[in-house]
Amino acid sequence: MNVSPSVYNQHSRKAFEIYGFISCTVILNAMLYLQTELKWPSGTYGLPKPVDGCPVADGFEWKTGYHFHDTEDDGTENQHSDSFHLAGEFSDEGIKHEFCIKTEEDGGGR
Repeated sequence: MNVSPSVYNQHSRKAFEIYGFISCTVILNAMLYLQTELKWPSGTYGLPKPVDGCPVADGFEWKTGYHFHDTEDDGTENQHSDSFHLAGEFSDEGIKHEFCIKTEEDGGGR
């Protein structure tokens, strides 16, 4: 079966138009998904606090707190890794871990 070049070109153009439409639709949906506002999950909880501070919050303010481990008694060898990005203090007297605390129930993320 012979197909004339004009018929082939018409089908090719139509296929390209359909493919282009589908591709644009997929890209636009992906862009809209990425622009969706991210929210912290509902509930109250704490996160280890990074050296740079608490993360950005929308609709609430992070409280801060810490937990101190008293290790000053005889011969402590407190250590942490060289690449340590959490806020706190490490010494012979003890270890202080800092936290970002969400105290409001509302949220909306998953």
